[in-house]
Amino acid sequence: MKKSLPQEQRRFLQRVADTAFVNPFSERFEVLEDRLLTDAAGDATEEQRLTILIDVLAQNFEPLLQQGSLNIADYRGSEQKILLISLLYYLYRRYQQRFDQYIQQQLQETAGIVRLPFAEALIDDFIRFGFDLQQVGKYIALFFQLRRGFYFISHGVYGQSASMVRLRMHLWNNIFTFKPDWYLDYFCQ
Repeated sequence: MKKSLPQEQRRFLQRVADTAFVNPFSERFEVLEDRLLTDAAGDATEEQRLTILIDVLAQNFEPLLQQGSLNIADYRGSEQKILLISLLYYLYRRYQQRFDQYIQQQLQETAGIVRLPFAEALIDDFIRFGFDLQQVGKYIALFFQLRRGFYFISHGVYGQSASMVRLRMHLWNNIFTFKPDWYLDYFCQ
Protein backbone atom coordinates (compact mmCIF):
# COMPACT_ATOMS: atom_id res chain seq x y z
CA MET A 1 0.00 0.00 0.00
CA LYS A 2 1.38 3.37 -1.01
CA LYS A 3 1.58 6.07 1.64
CA SER A 4 0.57 9.69 1.52
CA LEU A 5 2.18 12.65 3.27
CA PRO A 6 0.11 14.72 5.70
CA GLN A 7 -0.83 18.07 4.09
CA GLU A 8 1.24 20.20 6.46
CA GLN A 9 4.27 17.95 5.97
CA ARG A 10 3.80 17.99 2.20
CA ARG A 11 3.68 21.81 2.14
CA PHE A 12 6.89 22.04 4.16
CA LEU A 13 8.69 19.43 2.04
CA GLN A 14 7.55 21.25 -1.10
CA ARG A 15 9.26 24.40 0.22
CA VAL A 16 12.40 22.34 0.85
CA ALA A 17 12.25 20.87 -2.66
CA ASP A 18 11.71 24.35 -4.14
CA THR A 19 14.91 25.50 -2.41
CA ALA A 20 17.07 22.49 -3.24
CA PHE A 21 18.13 23.32 -6.78
CA VAL A 22 18.09 27.09 -6.73
CA ASN A 23 21.45 28.73 -7.45
CA PRO A 24 23.03 29.02 -3.96
CA PHE A 25 24.64 32.34 -4.89
CA SER A 26 21.32 33.96 -5.77
CA GLU A 27 19.11 36.26 -3.75
CA ARG A 28 16.22 33.88 -4.46
CA PHE A 29 18.06 31.11 -2.63
CA GLU A 30 18.42 33.29 0.46
CA VAL A 31 14.71 34.12 0.40
CA LEU A 32 13.66 30.50 -0.03
CA GLU A 33 16.04 29.24 2.64
CA ASP A 34 14.86 31.95 5.03
CA ARG A 35 11.33 30.55 4.62
CA LEU A 36 12.60 27.23 5.95
CA LEU A 37 14.35 28.73 8.95
CA THR A 38 12.66 29.73 12.15
CA ASP A 39 12.82 33.22 13.62
CA ALA A 40 15.76 31.95 15.70
CA ALA A 41 18.02 32.39 12.66
CA GLY A 42 17.70 36.20 12.77
CA ASP A 43 21.28 37.48 13.07
CA ALA A 44 22.90 34.06 13.09
CA THR A 45 26.21 33.46 11.37
CA GLU A 46 26.32 31.28 8.27
CA GLU A 47 27.48 28.30 10.36
CA GLN A 48 24.71 28.87 12.94
CA ARG A 49 22.13 29.15 10.15
CA LEU A 50 23.28 25.81 8.77
CA THR A 51 22.91 24.19 12.19
CA ILE A 52 19.42 25.67 12.59
CA LEU A 53 18.45 24.55 9.09
CA ILE A 54 19.63 20.99 9.71
CA ASP A 55 17.68 20.93 12.99
CA VAL A 56 14.51 22.23 11.30
CA LEU A 57 14.80 19.62 8.56
CA ALA A 58 15.51 16.82 11.06
CA GLN A 59 12.48 17.84 13.15
CA ASN A 60 10.29 17.51 10.07
CA PHE A 61 11.68 14.13 9.05
CA GLU A 62 11.83 12.66 12.57
CA PRO A 63 8.06 12.05 12.93
CA LEU A 64 8.06 10.15 9.65
CA LEU A 65 11.07 8.11 10.76
CA GLN A 66 9.40 7.26 14.08
CA GLN A 67 6.23 6.15 12.29
CA GLY A 68 8.31 4.01 9.95
CA SER A 69 6.95 6.09 7.05
CA LEU A 70 10.16 7.52 5.67
CA ASN A 71 10.98 5.20 2.83
CA ILE A 72 10.82 6.93 -0.54
CA ALA A 73 9.78 3.68 -2.22
CA ASP A 74 6.50 3.86 -0.24
CA TYR A 75 5.39 6.99 -2.11
CA ARG A 76 4.41 7.64 -5.72
CA GLY A 77 4.27 10.46 -8.20
CA SER A 78 4.76 14.02 -7.06
CA GLU A 79 4.94 13.05 -3.38
CA GLN A 80 7.82 10.69 -4.07
CA LYS A 81 9.67 13.38 -6.05
CA ILE A 82 9.10 15.98 -3.30
CA LEU A 83 10.31 13.53 -0.66
CA LEU A 84 13.31 12.49 -2.77
CA ILE A 85 14.48 16.05 -3.42
CA SER A 86 13.89 17.23 0.14
CA LEU A 87 15.76 14.22 1.58
CA LEU A 88 18.64 14.81 -0.81
CA TYR A 89 18.74 18.46 0.26
CA TYR A 90 18.68 17.47 3.92
CA LEU A 91 21.52 14.96 3.52
CA TYR A 92 23.55 17.37 1.39
CA ARG A 93 23.25 20.13 3.96
CA ARG A 94 23.80 17.72 6.86
CA TYR A 95 27.13 16.57 5.37
CA GLN A 96 28.12 19.93 3.88
CA GLN A 97 30.81 20.78 6.42
CA ARG A 98 32.29 17.29 6.19
CA PHE A 99 32.50 17.61 2.41
CA ASP A 100 34.28 20.95 2.85
CA GLN A 101 36.78 19.30 5.23
CA TYR A 102 37.25 16.50 2.71
CA ILE A 103 37.95 19.02 -0.08
CA GLN A 104 40.51 20.73 2.16
CA GLN A 105 42.16 17.35 2.87
CA GLN A 106 42.37 16.71 -0.87
CA LEU A 107 44.03 20.09 -1.38
CA GLN A 108 46.64 19.20 1.27
CA GLU A 109 47.32 15.72 -0.11
CA THR A 110 49.51 15.98 -3.16
CA ALA A 111 50.17 12.27 -3.69
CA GLY A 112 47.61 9.54 -3.47
CA ILE A 113 43.92 9.19 -2.91
CA VAL A 114 42.06 10.67 0.01
CA ARG A 115 39.25 8.38 1.08
CA LEU A 116 35.89 9.87 1.99
CA PRO A 117 36.04 9.42 5.79
CA PHE A 118 32.29 9.72 6.36
CA ALA A 119 31.18 7.55 3.43
CA GLU A 120 29.85 4.75 5.62
CA ALA A 121 27.72 7.11 7.74
CA LEU A 122 26.35 8.84 4.63
CA ILE A 123 25.54 5.53 2.95
CA ASP A 124 23.80 4.36 6.14
CA ASP A 125 21.67 7.54 6.11
CA PHE A 126 20.68 6.97 2.48
CA ILE A 127 19.72 3.37 3.23
CA ARG A 128 17.75 4.44 6.34
CA PHE A 129 15.62 6.66 4.10
CA GLY A 130 14.96 3.87 1.62
CA PHE A 131 17.29 4.91 -1.17
CA ASP A 132 18.31 2.26 -3.68
CA LEU A 133 21.89 1.21 -2.96
CA GLN A 134 22.73 1.29 -6.68
CA GLN A 135 21.92 5.01 -6.81
CA VAL A 136 23.61 6.00 -3.55
CA GLY A 137 27.07 6.23 -5.14
CA LYS A 138 25.72 8.55 -7.82
CA TYR A 139 24.05 10.77 -5.23
CA ILE A 140 27.28 10.96 -3.22
CA ALA A 141 29.19 11.84 -6.39
CA LEU A 142 26.61 14.54 -7.15
CA PHE A 143 26.90 15.93 -3.59
CA PHE A 144 30.68 16.03 -3.95
CA GLN A 145 30.56 17.84 -7.29
CA LEU A 146 27.97 20.34 -6.03
CA ARG A 147 29.97 21.01 -2.90
CA ARG A 148 33.25 21.23 -4.79
CA GLY A 149 31.75 23.73 -7.21
CA PHE A 150 30.36 25.80 -4.37
CA TYR A 151 33.60 25.60 -2.38
CA PHE A 152 35.85 26.83 -5.17
CA ILE A 153 33.47 29.56 -6.35
CA SER A 154 32.90 30.87 -2.82
CA HIS A 155 36.59 30.66 -1.86
CA GLY A 156 37.98 31.86 -5.18
CA VAL A 157 35.73 34.73 -6.21
CA TYR A 158 36.00 37.55 -3.67
CA GLY A 159 33.92 40.65 -3.18
CA GLN A 160 30.34 41.66 -2.46
CA SER A 161 29.75 44.13 -5.27
CA ALA A 162 26.81 43.43 -7.56
CA SER A 163 29.14 42.39 -10.38
CA MET A 164 30.94 39.83 -8.17
CA VAL A 165 27.64 38.41 -6.93
CA ARG A 166 26.50 38.06 -10.56
CA LEU A 167 29.82 36.47 -11.49
CA ARG A 168 29.40 33.79 -8.80
CA MET A 169 25.84 33.15 -9.96
CA HIS A 170 26.92 32.86 -13.60
CA LEU A 171 29.83 30.57 -12.74
CA TRP A 172 27.42 28.28 -10.88
CA ASN A 173 24.99 28.27 -13.79
CA ASN A 174 27.80 27.52 -16.25
CA ILE A 175 28.91 24.53 -14.21
CA PHE A 176 25.53 23.15 -13.13
CA THR A 177 23.17 24.69 -15.72
CA PHE A 178 20.01 26.65 -15.04
CA LYS A 179 18.23 23.40 -14.31
CA PRO A 180 20.46 21.35 -12.02
CA ASP A 181 17.67 18.90 -11.15
CA TRP A 182 18.48 17.58 -14.62
CA TYR A 183 21.27 15.69 -12.85
CA LEU A 184 18.65 13.65 -10.97
CA ASP A 185 16.93 12.63 -14.17
CA TYR A 186 20.01 11.85 -16.25
CA PHE A 187 23.04 11.32 -14.02
CA CYS A 188 21.53 9.65 -10.96
CA GLN A 189 19.10 7.27 -12.70
